[in-house]
Amino acid sequence: MFCILWPIVDSVKIYTKRVLVASSEDIIRTYLGKELKNAGYQSDLAKDGIEALYLINTLKITNRSFDLYLIDTDLAKLNYVSLIIKIQELKVSKPIILVTSDTNLHLESESFTYPVIGFLKKPFLKDELASIIDSIDSYVRN
Repeated sequence: MFCILWPIVDSVKIYTKRVLVASSEDIIRTYLGKELKNAGYQSDLAKDGIEALYLINTLKITNRSFDLYLIDTDLAKLNYVSLIIKIQELKVSKPIILVTSDTNLHLESESFTYPVIGFLKKPFLKDELASIIDSIDSYVRN
């Protein structure tokens, strides 16, 4: 199930189409990357938190950043909370959608302190992924 936590603000303008997908699960990472590519986005794939941080730093060196992050809560090597904190410290904070198998509301309330705009619950259906891509469109294309 995918849900947006608050209404998308019209004043938020993101002009590029680059999404970071960080997941330790090959099948999730590959599938999300493929579907984002099919929807017209450039997606960079990271197999763990360290690789995600490397990709973020690589873009920052060239004065660029990702426009949106899809981060799995089961991330290896550097957990998702630590990765989000690093993103904020690097001042490349953009909207984040957490991919999670945790149905506990504690996870959702914990994330309100970060720029998390929604959750994609595993396992997800193709329709739910279409919904998330529509939500990404609201940020990237406006």
